[in-house]
Amino acid sequence: MTEQGDGGDLRLVYYNQPLMVSDDVARYLQANSHVAMKRNSADAAQEVALIDFDSVLQSEQRRPYRLENGVAIITIKGSLEHDSHYYGNYWTGYNALRTRYDMALKDPAVKGIAFLVNSGGGMVSGNFDLVDHIYKHRGDKPTLAIVDEHAYSAAYSLASAAERIEIARTGGAGSIGVQTVHYDFSRALDSDGITATIFRAGKHKAKPNMLEALDAATIDRIQGSIEHTNDIFIATVARNRGLNSDDVRNTEAATFGAEEAIELGLADAVQAPLEALEAFKRELSSSTMIGATVMTTETLPAANAQPGQAATTHTQAQLDTAAADAKAAGIEQGASTERERIFAILDCEQATGRAASAAHLAKQPGMTAETAAEILGGLPETAASTESAGSDALDQAMALTGGGAGVGAGEGEGADAGDGFDAFAMLGKSQQNQQPRRY
Repeated sequence: MTEQGDGGDLRLVYYNQPLMVSDDVARYLQANSHVAMKRNSADAAQEVALIDFDSVLQSEQRRPYRLENGVAIITIKGSLEHDSHYYGNYWTGYNALRTRYDMALKDPAVKGIAFLVNSGGGMVSGNFDLVDHIYKHRGDKPTLAIVDEHAYSAAYSLASAAERIEIARTGGAGSIGVQTVHYDFSRALDSDGITATIFRAGKHKAKPNMLEALDAATIDRIQGSIEHTNDIFIATVARNRGLNSDDVRNTEAATFGAEEAIELGLADAVQAPLEALEAFKRELSSSTMIGATVMTTETLPAANAQPGQAATTHTQAQLDTAAADAKAAGIEQGASTERERIFAILDCEQATGRAASAAHLAKQPGMTAETAAEILGGLPETAASTESAGSDALDQAMALTGGGAGVGAGEGEGADAGDGFDAFAMLGKSQQNQQPRRY
């Protein structure tokens, strides 16, 4: 199947390609294999990468995901595409999902990430790399996949990378399998008196193709490729869900309703999507987070601060004490990680001559050493006795970056993230380029 924009460009999305889709989606694709699927040209024109995100930390920009009470909501809808930044109701690109996920990880305002899934699957290419990436960062921030209503095949592969899966009672999950379709029009051509002759160098060149019947060697080669991909799929789901590979294989690519999916270990709970989201918000807001507890509930006074004077610096001993207090409170692993993060910010090269600014950044929950170094690098060096003079510049930088993660204000009330491509404008200016940028 190809799709065609108004500009006349054709793009292959389905034909002789391994797919991880449910049977109903496969039938739809087969029925429309010779139909040009049109995208709105304005949407297609905005199918661009969200690149150089970290290089424009001084610029105001909108979040490309909905943010509600500390939860970043990333939708996974429609057919899933490789090498695409398209983000909408009917098609979703793996690149678009990865970009949003990475930005949410860096955003200090994001406490957790919810994937809202309703998809029958899509392309194999790019899927497992994205799944491995999400799985690798488990624990950085809590993740929840909310199935509303379907998470089949490639979509289930993505959902399984989250720490938990909750599913609507009328929803479904599974279809852990791989398929492709070959069309043979050779007999139709014969009946019309048409002969197609293929000249090839290399016995596998142009095999398969729709002009000639498949030979046994080509059938074996295609089936072998499908089986290999399916092995990867099964191993990936087994790892993500803590299941036995044989148990996953024995599902034989069937789809399952909510209750049966839970019995098989493919999901964790049945809950209406909105209720699942609200429960996730409450869970995050009530949890004790090392950054919020140690670095934001209390302003540590400077050792040399005068009574009534605002603190402009924080000693290493005070930061050590804060981390030790967190450890004593029973957050040992978190305290160790937080301590390393604090030290990395305070000891980075860009902190030289900017100790107060570095301490201020170290107090921000979720602030990484890399992001802090970029912000500090854009601030003027100041003498130790007058370093507080640099606070205005730091405050401006922090305001522009929404706390330093490189993201600005949210989408705002009334924003409709599910209506076509999620376009958002960059209206700020970077230090190197004063021209407005669009992302």
